[in-house]
Amino acid sequence: MDGPDEPESVDREAAGAPGTAQEDRGEGRLSRTLNKDYLKTFVVALVAALVTGSAAVIASSISANGAYEAAIGQQEATRKAALADEARIKRSQVYEALIDAANDYELKSNNLADEHERALLSRPQVSTDQNITNAWQDSKQKFQSTLNQVYLYGSKEAGERAANLALILPSAVGSTVRFQRVDQEKFKSAYWEFQKRMRCEVPAEPAFTCQ
Repeated sequence: MDGPDEPESVDREAAGAPGTAQEDRGEGRLSRTLNKDYLKTFVVALVAALVTGSAAVIASSISANGAYEAAIGQQEATRKAALADEARIKRSQVYEALIDAANDYELKSNNLADEHERALLSRPQVSTDQNITNAWQDSKQKFQSTLNQVYLYGSKEAGERAANLALILPSAVGSTVRFQRVDQEKFKSAYWEFQKRMRCEVPAEPAFTCQ
C-alpha cells in the first residue's frame, strides 16, 4: 500500500518546479534593477564630483589670475608714481635754477648797459670795464644752460613761459656782447608767469588747479 504514494510526491515536486523558476526570474529582474539603479546613482555622483571639482579649479584659476593682474597693476602704478616723483623733483631743480639765473642775468645785463653808457659819455672816452663784461658773459652762459635744461626736462607749458622770459633778456646765444637794458615791467611779468607755472608742477599737491 505504501508504494503508490511516491508518484504523488514526485508529481507535487514536479508541479512546484514552475513556481520556483518564476521566483528565480523575479529575483533576477530585481537584481538587474538594483544594479541599474546603483549604476545610475554612481554615475550621477561621479558627474557631480567632476562638475564640482572643475568649478573649484576654474574658480581657483580665476582667483589666481585676478590676484596676478592686481599685483601687476599695483606694480605698474607704483612705477609710474616713482617716475612722476622723479620728474617733479628734477623739474623743481631746473625751474629754480632758471629763476635764479634769469634774475642774475637781468641784473648783469643792466649793469653792463650802465657801464657801457658811462664809458661812452666819459671824457676822454674809455673802454667798458672788462670785469663787468666778463661777469655778464658768465651770467649769460649760465642762463642759456639752465634754459636748455628747462626745455629738456620741463613741461611744454613751462618751456613756453621760459621762452617768453628769454625774449625779454638779451639773447644768450653766441658770443656777441649786447649792451641791452632790460625792461623791468616786462621782465617782472614774464618772471611771474613762470613762477605761477612752477606752483602748478613743483608741489606734490598744487594749491590750485592749473590749466
